[in-house]
This record gives sequence, structure tokens and C-alpha cells, in this order.
Amino acid sequence: MKTLILLGPYRNLTTLTTALLSLHPNIIAYNHGLVRMPKKVRFYEDPQNKEKYNNFVDYILANYQIGYRGTKGGDIRKCHAFDEKKHETMYKMMENTNFEKSDPKVIVWKESGRLIKYFRNGKFKSFKKIENLIRNNPNVYFIRPVRNPIDCVQSNIDTYHTRFTDFKPNDYPKAHNKRNAFLRWYINDLIWFMKLEYCFPGRFLHYNESGFPIQKIFQMLFPISPQPSIGDIELPLTEDYNEKVTKGFKITPKPLKVKLHKEFVDYYKKRMNNNKIPKEIKVKLTETLKIYLNPNQCSDKNIKI
Repeated sequence: MKTLILLGPYRNLTTLTTALLSLHPNIIAYNHGLVRMPKKVRFYEDPQNKEKYNNFVDYILANYQIGYRGTKGGDIRKCHAFDEKKHETMYKMMENTNFEKSDPKVIVWKESGRLIKYFRNGKFKSFKKIENLIRNNPNVYFIRPVRNPIDCVQSNIDTYHTRFTDFKPNDYPKAHNKRNAFLRWYINDLIWFMKLEYCFPGRFLHYNESGFPIQKIFQMLFPISPQPSIGDIELPLTEDYNEKVTKGFKITPKPLKVKLHKEFVDYYKKRMNNNKIPKEIKVKLTETLKIYLNPNQCSDKNIKI
């Protein structure tokens, strides 16, 4: 069984992403739930312990159709992405989807903010723990949605979701308030993920709200081997499922917050001028953030957007 884990902050397209993936007949989606998982299934605490990962899979298979709304988590159908009044399209698709997976092949787990604490431990230069997990367990993959950073930062501050991550305002002494500090955290978190994606391109994938990369996600999970052997499987992308994803992934832009947008651009430029960040990462960062930037806001003339 393969597991696809979402990383990054909350309020960042993680719920919509998980809900859309859950509509596939071979995918189980588990919403939150870290706070009530028994120790024997916490493979993220002990990346080299393969038995814990197997326990995790068994635990999800036994519990994915029960649970609660909120941090206790469980059944994805209880999350706000399927609210009848707020998300009528997703609610109707839920009604027409069989959530009793007879042949599950993938677990999607949405517990992005809290998991960062285990993998990074508050240090952006820390990759050891997540690298150990990647090298010791070939069945674990990661994706990182990128919602409009300005909207995401403001939403996390307004809802106090910053407390679920490893964010500490004191780590950013040059920030003039908590919101500006979390904005810096957000961009650094994205760079951290991109470095992992650069080192392990088949195990990490990020994307922004310009489109849901369903084909790339499936290709990452089930790459087509040039010489397929008996037992190789490929997760089918049916026309019906593609239609559901297209209908569901509709992002409504929020009104521009001028002051926060300026702070975002200023810090983006600062990071682009940092010689310690590899050129390849700068290119990826600009490509991802370009829909939130004007062309004249790029600080590196060699990077085209």
C-alpha cells in the first residue's frame, strides 16, 4: 500500500486536494487524526521502523470510514470540503461516490502542518529525518499545494492555524509583526520542500492553484516501467474521475491585500538574492509564484517568467 502525504501549512488547498483524491475508487483519504494515533503506528516518528508503517496502513484501513470533524480526524467526508451549503459541487459528487473502497491502493493523509514538526523539528536546514523515511520506505510520497501565499498567510493568522506548525515568531526577529513572520516562514517552507523535490523528483511534487496536476500525481505514484513485470499496477485515470477533478478544483481569488502583497514581494526578492539558494530552486520558486507576481518584480534577470 502506498501513502501520499500532504505537507505545507493548513489553509493551503490541502483539504480540497485530499477530498478530490478521495473520489477515486482506489484511493483512501484520511483527514487529520494524528493526535489520536497510537504510538505503534507513528512511523513518522521513527522513519526506519518499517513495522510501524505497516501498522499505520492497517490502522487507516480499519478506521478511514469513522472519525470526527476537526483535528481528531478520520473520515474525509466529515471535512468542510464537503459542506452542502459552502461547497455544493463537492457535496453532490460525494453523494455519487462509493467510499467503501473494495481495492484500495493508495492512502492520502492530510495532516500537513503537524507533520512538519516531526520531519523538520523547527530547523529549515534539517532534512535527515525525512530523507531517512524516503530511503527506508519506497511506498511514501509527498505533495505540497501552493495556494496564493498572501491569502494563505492571512487565513492562518486569522484562524490561529499557525500554532499547528513549527512556526515560531521569535525565529524572525526582522519581521515587524506575526503576520510578516509567518509570511517569511511560508516562503522558507516552500523552498525547503523544493529542495527535497529537487533531490528526490520521483517522491515529491508541488503545484499551485492554476491547475490540479492529477496526471503528474498518478505518474509519480505509479510510474510506467519501460519493461513492466508481472504484478506491476497502474492506477486508472478514468474519464468520470477526470471530470470530477475538473469540476471540483475551482479556486475563487480573494481581494488583493496590498500591504501584505508588498511584504510578500519584498521577501521573495530577498530570498532570490540569497547566493546560498541553488539556482535550480530559484527557478522553481519563481515559476510557482509567478501568477502572484508582476514580471517586473523578479529580482533575477536570468530567470524568465
